[in-house]
Parts: sequence; C-alpha cells; structure tokens
Amino acid sequence: MIKNGMSRGTMEINPMLQQMSELTLWREGVYGAVLLASALVGWRLIAWAVRQLARRLRLPPLSLRPLGVFGRFLLLLAVGGALANRYLGLDVLSVVGGFLAIMGIGFVAVWSTLSSVLCAALILAQRPFRLGDELEFLPEGIKGRVTDLNLFFTTLEEPDGRLVQIPNNQFFQRIVHRRVASQWADEVRREHGGSQQL
Repeated sequence: MIKNGMSRGTMEINPMLQQMSELTLWREGVYGAVLLASALVGWRLIAWAVRQLARRLRLPPLSLRPLGVFGRFLLLLAVGGALANRYLGLDVLSVVGGFLAIMGIGFVAVWSTLSSVLCAALILAQRPFRLGDELEFLPEGIKGRVTDLNLFFTTLEEPDGRLVQIPNNQFFQRIVHRRVASQWADEVRREHGGSQQL
C-alpha cells in the first residue's frame, strides 16, 4: 500500500539528513573524529605533564592530582564547547564567562561567612583550644578566656569581664598563644592564695 508517496518497504528519512549531501556527512564525520582524537591526545598529554612535573618537583604523583583533574576538566569544557558551537550554534565562552562572573560575585559576597563556617569546622575537628583556655592574639594583644564557640565567632572574656567576639577565620591568620584551662586555673589559685573553686 502506498501512503504519502512512499511504498511499504521504505523508511521515512529525517528531513535534515535528506538535505545534507554525502560530502557534508563526510566532513562532519572527519570533524568528529579529529575532535575525538585531539581530546584523547590532550587527555594523555595532561597526564604526562602532571607526572613530569611531579618528578621534577620530587613530589608524589597523587599530590598533583588536582592539577590533572583541573586540566582534564578544561579539556572536556573545550571539547564540549566545540561540539556545542558546531552543532547547536551556542557560544560556550560567553556562557562560561557569564557563569564565572556570577560565581565570582556570589563568592565575594559570601566569602567571609563561608570562611568563618569552614574555620569553625576545622577548629572543632582539630581542637587547637577548648572552652576555658586562655588565648592571646599577637600582635594586637587581645587576650581572654574562651567562653563560647559557634559557627561564626569565638567569644573571649577579657580579664576586665568584657566579651570580645573573634571571627573564626582569624585563628588561621594570626599568631595565637594558648594557655590550657588547668594552667590558667592553677595560676589564679596561686594568685588568690588557696584552693578556690573555679
């Protein structure tokens, strides 16, 4: 039975493919093969360059793994961008540029907050000080006993009773002297003569 001018044994062909000549199909196939071959060579070249750099710097290869991952990410971005530009008409550099600009603005806007939260997690994990310890920040000379630690600030009580809140990221940017709580309590007991309960 013939329907729409086609016999039963023929398949309907995509109209876009009908318009392409054999030369165009051949050209697109060569383009894809060259792009794939270039990507594979680039992938191997990145791995080789990272190994050579590790050998030259006398570092274990795993220590430079993030560099290799970043290089491969850029390679995949370039290949994906070339394919998107060729077949979708999408300018990937403009899209990536806009995305990076938005990320940069957001990163600057929340940097201090994220920094303090991350530093609070590191303080809780590493325990460089505990509640009750006496800390002194140099060269500022801020000194006090730790009374509280939250996600953003560590609270110190100064000798005169005032409370000072220090952003948690400052513990990783300043020199901090620590006196353990038991040492501090012993000194106070000696100063006040006797066995006071602290």
